[in-house]
Amino acid sequence: MKRIPTNAPSFVRGAAAALALAACGASAAALLSLRSDQAGLPESIGRETFASIDRACDSLRAAAAPALLPARPDGAPDPRPAAALSDPGAPDPALGAALSAVAATLERPWGPRETEDAAFALLGAAFAATNPPPALVARLARARLDALPPASAALALVALDAFGADTAAAWDRLAERPVPAAPGLAGVAAAGLARQARARRRGPAPDAAPPPDVLAHARWVAARLDLGYGRTGDPAHPLDPENAFLAALLASSLPRRLLADPAAGLFPYDWRNHLADRLLSLQLADPPGTYRWTEPDGDDARATALAILALRLLAAP
Repeated sequence: MKRIPTNAPSFVRGAAAALALAACGASAAALLSLRSDQAGLPESIGRETFASIDRACDSLRAAAAPALLPARPDGAPDPRPAAALSDPGAPDPALGAALSAVAATLERPWGPRETEDAAFALLGAAFAATNPPPALVARLARARLDALPPASAALALVALDAFGADTAAAWDRLAERPVPAAPGLAGVAAAGLARQARARRRGPAPDAAPPPDVLAHARWVAARLDLGYGRTGDPAHPLDPENAFLAALLASSLPRRLLADPAAGLFPYDWRNHLADRLLSLQLADPPGTYRWTEPDGDDARATALAILALRLLAAP
């Protein structure tokens, strides 16, 4: 399939994303969906969103050149940036390299780094609507996700869900993790996703009202998420790509009718518009000609990949 032109209207690229992800066989109950019945992005912000994605992807490719994957300080390839490079239905060559790099570790013990690398590779495959090696899906499904921070565990489970893996027990363990004394926004969003996954598995159809524990987590996140426009959130929880991506997944899982009711105390109806605008404002352009995002720990490769994936999610039609 040909790549979607970068100058294609945003609604064309967004619609292609929805159709491509549906074609890769994601479960109807999966939490990653590039098709939404919520308010989408206005055309002006949609165009700037895709322009920002393209600039950042070009920077990631340039950072890896002449190889397809950038090297970590220890010389090992970093497959995470490749997760963000593909247009739907048109996998970037770097994604194949990332899947191969992770597959090369299947027979070795995995630590947190290898597990998260696999999660990013599968997320990239889901967004590109391409099927990864079944052995990779099976290996990640057996990984010790309890050893990961809640946010990283949720990323892995969302990726596994997209390819039909049995994640029920792992989602339940994530939902039952003790709440820290000072929870972070990404961790609370991850816990909300875990409860939403359990509710969809045990309860009513995905478009029914979520149970009270899911709504409680969503309200906590909504009250602290920095959306700008008078909803600047909690200074103790500044917006970064990780919490933006997980909050976007959680908000996307909620029924539209709840977002249309201000009394529900959830995300505003046009939350996609505001969150995309805030993420665009956080994109750094230094050194000149390099477009990236950053995280508090300075892992720009991870932050940029998550920001691009969040923007792709927000651009869902």
